[in-house]
Amino acid sequence: MPFLRRRTPKASRHPQHWPCQWPVHNPGFASRLAREQPLNIEVDAELGMPLDLVGMPGVFDGDESTIQAPSHQPAVHPHDRALLRPIAALGKKKVAEATVSFLRRTEYISNFASKRHDAGDPRALLNTSKKPRRAPEQAADSPAAIKRKIDRGFELAEEELKHPKRVRHPTKRNAQLLEAVPLIPDLDAFPDSGAFVTIKFATNPVASSTEYDKRLLSSLFRPIDRTEDEDRAYEAALEAHQQDPETYPKPQNLMNYEFFLPQSNSTGDKFRRKFDVQNPDRDNENLYTHQADGGGASTSTA
Repeated sequence: MPFLRRRTPKASRHPQHWPCQWPVHNPGFASRLAREQPLNIEVDAELGMPLDLVGMPGVFDGDESTIQAPSHQPAVHPHDRALLRPIAALGKKKVAEATVSFLRRTEYISNFASKRHDAGDPRALLNTSKKPRRAPEQAADSPAAIKRKIDRGFELAEEELKHPKRVRHPTKRNAQLLEAVPLIPDLDAFPDSGAFVTIKFATNPVASSTEYDKRLLSSLFRPIDRTEDEDRAYEAALEAHQQDPETYPKPQNLMNYEFFLPQSNSTGDKFRRKFDVQNPDRDNENLYTHQADGGGASTSTA
């Protein structure tokens, strides 16, 4: 098995005490040395250093020419010179324009009249009329486009109410409209918040049992006014938020409700049957759960 030849290390020119001011102690010394003095070794599949040196002739005799790049690059073959062109040189060649004073640029002659007018002729300005450019259409999901479509829908509905004969069924073309009734929202049925309210119980509102309490299907919520202390606390929190929004978050406008449940499951069942519009027997007097002193009947959940 061949052995590598032992070499004597060169004498260092650094002083023996190695002062901290010496550049080799600088962390950027190695990086700067790698940039200024690149290694003259080819980076091949073995990353520059062959792992098997047996097949390299003269390596063990001190001749390292086989593992180093040649000092003089060989001449490029004419067939390969076109493949080694830089990216900027690719494409069509541009002919350099000669700086000659008496030459003019090429002007194409057309059968159509030129759209350019002489600035000195005042009659040319009279015939100039700019056509109004159509504004670009906005995105379908933009607020302006959504508002425009909603307004257009109300306009079409109003026109169809004025002219009922223009209303056509989407599938039955021969059907004719006999009567049209506008659907107006019941404002009295809306809560104070102006929309539907979803309420989730933090705990079980009724006594725990193994079966579902059907009285919850006919329970009622009634909003109640806040107390004076709650109003003052809300106004103070809102004022603090307006003065310093970053420190104080916006307070929630909470509402208080009263929760009512039927006295029994039979009362809840009668309550649901009474207010079911699809129940043909909903006008039956036996469904009333409360008898008033004056002889009248009513339905109650409490």
